[in-house]
Amino acid sequence: MSDNNEGSLKPPSPQLTQSQIVDTAVSNPCEARSDPPEAGTALVKGKAKRRKRTKTGKRFKVPNPYSGEHHTFIDDGCKTDSQGYPICPNGETVFVKTAREAITNFGHIVYPHTQKTSGAKDDAPWKTTWYTCLGVLDCDNDTCQYAGPTPTGDGKAAELIMNCRVDVEKDTGWAILRHSGIHSHVWALPKKADPLAMEEMAAEVVKNPKAGPMVLKVGQARAGQNITPSVGEIHPAFAHSGRLGYLRREILKQKGLITEQESKGGGDSFILNIMHWGSEWMAQMLVRRDPDTKKVYSGGLLSDVTYRFFKNGYLLTTSMYSDRMHRWIPVQLTWMAHLDVAHYQGHFTLLMKQMRDAEDITPFECDQLVRQVVDFSSAQKKGFVSAYMDVFNERDPDKAMSKLKGCREHYRQSITRITRNRGVVPAGDEVGFIHFI
Repeated sequence: MSDNNEGSLKPPSPQLTQSQIVDTAVSNPCEARSDPPEAGTALVKGKAKRRKRTKTGKRFKVPNPYSGEHHTFIDDGCKTDSQGYPICPNGETVFVKTAREAITNFGHIVYPHTQKTSGAKDDAPWKTTWYTCLGVLDCDNDTCQYAGPTPTGDGKAAELIMNCRVDVEKDTGWAILRHSGIHSHVWALPKKADPLAMEEMAAEVVKNPKAGPMVLKVGQARAGQNITPSVGEIHPAFAHSGRLGYLRREILKQKGLITEQESKGGGDSFILNIMHWGSEWMAQMLVRRDPDTKKVYSGGLLSDVTYRFFKNGYLLTTSMYSDRMHRWIPVQLTWMAHLDVAHYQGHFTLLMKQMRDAEDITPFECDQLVRQVVDFSSAQKKGFVSAYMDVFNERDPDKAMSKLKGCREHYRQSITRITRNRGVVPAGDEVGFIHFI
């Protein structure tokens, strides 16, 4: 053939299949879209589709205390207290607490976090608490230790989220803390003292009750004696003079070392401490288990005041219902000089100590017994909260208040009292008011 004929011939155009079209689009995606594809997407016919996230399973599973596979491991970057407990866990830290081991700060996390709990009130065998770190805004300079507030932006906050989980076996008290992830920020300075630091500070106050807040803050040097260290070395929160003065007064009140001139009702503390009555039989009935179910008492603990039993003062009685005798029996009696918070606190402090120190009672069962107390007055509520925070080293008053039960009978009496008030409920509208409630 001539050259002219060769130049006039054209090769046939290929017929592309559907798979070839897709391969062409994937091999040169920039021609189909103006911006590069995002991570985790696939291009089909020039369109981006997000891939489905594959399930990886739970990071932490329910532990087995008897398997022997759980051991304490403190990873690098952790901040521990004097008992070796990681108050700021980091990395792959694991901390195991045995049933009879006393770790004051166990379950307490210092860094800014949110938490959620499951199994605290139901019959589940485990109580589980999840802690999620919120992070801090730190300086770009590596030598700067400044830690600002937690970030609120979606992108920045997601980078700093780290998970921690605490599991407590209710029946035995065996517990484990497990952490995952590395915190890339500096540890923020805690604003509140942890329970162990509060115990150490209370010991310093009791050792020298006459020392004021300033002496406790800066320390004291006496002739021929060792220098008293500053309580600020125990925890940074004690460096604030106003807060330190308040904590000192509260500790002296609880220990009964404050005088009547320094605190209202302080002069009656000696009488209050010795005017409690209770037999050994009462103490046994309080922590007695049901012979059939083997569970602790759950029928409610009612506290009532008798006004005319004593010529001076009042009689406060806490009673429980006995299935054997089919009647209410007293478990603790207290003489009270006044119906104030301090006297109620003394009554409930002794009651809770009996629950806490009883043999063969697990922490979960002790919490169940505490929840049986029924409130009936504002002073009694505050006294209960103060006693719970003192006995169980709790620093959150809302958590202590959540242990109280409401009494249906007192609630009904409150409704009747309001119904009879014609300034609130007009005559003839009583039935409608009660139906509305």
